[in-house]
Amino acid sequence: MRGRGQGEAQGAPGPAMPAAGRRYGAGVAPIRYRCNACGNLTRFDVTTDRRTRAFHHYSVGGALEVEDEVVLKEDVIEVSCRWCGHGRAVEPVSPDEAAAAGATG
Repeated sequence: MRGRGQGEAQGAPGPAMPAAGRRYGAGVAPIRYRCNACGNLTRFDVTTDRRTRAFHHYSVGGALEVEDEVVLKEDVIEVSCRWCGHGRAVEPVSPDEAAAAGATG
């Protein structure tokens, strides 16, 4: 599956952000996927371009800790199934279908 994308912003490389520190801003929601080839609902490789806002906290010694990262915009470039290895049969799942899948599995 391919989505529309735009170029990534260039900046100084920093430490990897922990997933727990990410929040989605207004208008940006996480997307659930399903692979219609193998039935996978849980494991996907997702390539995205993101625009974020974050608080950079430097210690007196110069160590950087990035806090309060908020995703303002996210463009999905490509999604592939981790189980069967391709993205030709991967489709987004509607919020109703995602809720039903979560309730049953």
